[in-house]
Amino acid sequence: MSRPRTQAPPKALEPGEKLLTPDEVAEQLRCHASGIRVACRDGRIKATRAFGRKWLIPQSELTRLIDEGWNRTTDEQVAYALGGA
Repeated sequence: MSRPRTQAPPKALEPGEKLLTPDEVAEQLRCHASGIRVACRDGRIKATRAFGRKWLIPQSELTRLIDEGWNRTTDEQVAYALGGA
């Protein structure tokens, strides 16, 4: 029995756009990869699954997260994660 899909796949990728793993995104945002995976699953980060297993995040999504201030202080990150930012 497969799990229902929780989100639509990301927009069409630009030619040559790099796909990143949650670990790579977490390193750039200075947070935990598990939080990135949860945000992907919840639909707060636009990502897709490779072969139904690993999350892949477009480089443009990382840019969006940085522009929107994802890498804030820890208290602000918790509020953002809970939808209160």
